[in-house]
Amino acid sequence: MAAVTLGLTAYALALGEPALAHQDDSVCALPPGMPVRDAQVRLLDGKSLPLPGTQPTLVVFWSVFNPSPLPALAQAAQKLAASQPGRLRVVGVNLDSKAIVSNLDQKVQTKARQLGMTFPQALDPLRYSRDAFGLRKTPGAILVSEGRIVGVFSFDHEQDAPLLDALVKKSLAARPKR
Repeated sequence: MAAVTLGLTAYALALGEPALAHQDDSVCALPPGMPVRDAQVRLLDGKSLPLPGTQPTLVVFWSVFNPSPLPALAQAAQKLAASQPGRLRVVGVNLDSKAIVSNLDQKVQTKARQLGMTFPQALDPLRYSRDAFGLRKTPGAILVSEGRIVGVFSFDHEQDAPLLDALVKKSLAARPKR
């Protein structure tokens, strides 16, 4: 099975269409190319952050209760954040409710640290960003550029990390360096 998956991944990358090679519609109701409504989330430092923003952004939606594949998703997102500083914004958005999870800020910080996520973390207990992005489940990663969905990944599939990496590189290559 692994050989078939790797073969399909290589074929999709050779075609230059990683966005179409694997899209997980169990994560997001919006297909690639659809616009995302604006949403505001609160970073752990209290500042407000607009999503999707003006630069290409990878939004990692998660909960402190997500089991696997959250570690694989967190690792891939952290790698992308480190490899594309200033070109790709990576943001974690926690969708847990403060009414259900006590000390949510602290639990999000602790879990993000355990997972190695050093990119900014935001809280959205009212889940406005979930609605704006058409999110159906967590964990999930949604790549957005110019206000539109570029790719959606659940990390339920082993090919998600290389496809997301290729999609980010392709999206950034299409934009002029600043």
